[in-house]
Amino acid sequence: MIAIIDSTEKRRQVERIGVALEKLGLTPVAARILGLLLVAEPPYLTLDEIVEATQASKSSVGNALKFLQSEESIEYITFPGDRKRYFQLSTDTWLEGLQQRVEQLTSFREILLETVDMRSDQHAKFNQSLLDMCDFYGEFEEKVESFISEWKKDRQTK
Repeated sequence: MIAIIDSTEKRRQVERIGVALEKLGLTPVAARILGLLLVAEPPYLTLDEIVEATQASKSSVGNALKFLQSEESIEYITFPGDRKRYFQLSTDTWLEGLQQRVEQLTSFREILLETVDMRSDQHAKFNQSLLDMCDFYGEFEEKVESFISEWKKDRQTK
């Protein structure tokens, strides 16, 4: 990795972050890019810097950047007089992303409830497992929404 990652400790941290994010479903390149942007100083990099630091192909990095932008995990900025785009983490959208995931879970729970309603009573144990899952998701949604609301209130008073 290039001078942006100026120590073995930082290189290891990028890798640790990358492995953790892969386990959450990201591709290896996308995960390393996020790790790199978390560790890099300044916290924004050009495409060429990311390619050099990750040792991935320009095509792979470009595809990962497009994906991360579509997920609103990263954004690009520009500077006056500089034609390059610099990629950085979208630190303002993480909470909205979490709220969107909870909404997606709500939609899935509603579909799951409809599915249970259309199932026969022949497999009562399985049906009950699905209902238990729905109950859990419902309580989880309530707790997350309540937690987010309280967290926002606390942040406003700080």
